[in-house]
Amino acid sequence: MRANTDYLYVTHPEQDKLTARLTVVTDWLADALDETVTRQTSHAAEPLVSTGKAKERPFPFHPAASDIAWDLANTLASWARAIATARTFDDLPDRLTIKASAAWLAESRHTGGLALMPDGAQGYDEILYAIDRAIAVVDRPRTPSYVGSCPDCAGDLWARPEDDPITCRTCSATIDRATNDQRVDRALRDRLFTAAELVDIVEARLGLTVRPKTIHELTRRRRPLEVRGKVPGRTRGTVEHLYRCGDVLDAFLPRQRRRTRAHARLP
Repeated sequence: MRANTDYLYVTHPEQDKLTARLTVVTDWLADALDETVTRQTSHAAEPLVSTGKAKERPFPFHPAASDIAWDLANTLASWARAIATARTFDDLPDRLTIKASAAWLAESRHTGGLALMPDGAQGYDEILYAIDRAIAVVDRPRTPSYVGSCPDCAGDLWARPEDDPITCRTCSATIDRATNDQRVDRALRDRLFTAAELVDIVEARLGLTVRPKTIHELTRRRRPLEVRGKVPGRTRGTVEHLYRCGDVLDAFLPRQRRRTRAHARLP
């Protein structure tokens, strides 16, 4: 992680990442989330129900997606209002829907406004977390993610969670999924990362969605996670703790196993 030389609470690369993620919301996520909430994508398969007058389909509803949609709408609108108030912007939309809030926040002067707020880092984390939860719940095909480098040609490997074996797009080599996972895990275990960086690693390696705060809280459990180092924080004069990747993955493994067993019991 680079030092924040601009004295911004959200760095320029983070602003770019936030803008890209907000664009995902306006491009397709808001509509896909709405469809998932009402289960429109599987509506035709719903059974007919007799109401006494005629047979009708029950109103489709996805309660988990509904909660996540509400959280996303509330998070985006709350931070849009906070930025507008702090930076005296007078161009907020009259109706802050998910799509309208995301479009407003994605404008460069508004993400820049967040970067200048003392609690901007909190806003950055909360917005990304809410968007990532929404992406995870919508009905859409899974896209390939980066899963390390090819052992034969050193090219990038991309695969979906269910892909086994993994095929290298560069040299067409096939790599056993379990072997590749073990190789990546060994390479990561002794490396140090910040909590924000470990959020992505935990999701990629264990399929768990966590927040930086969750990782920090591991230092206060019965067998505490050890802080292995420090780097300059986003705010001048602050630091961010570094944790060993292997320690964090080991801490979350029981949770991942519980979730795997729960999924296995589903009909």
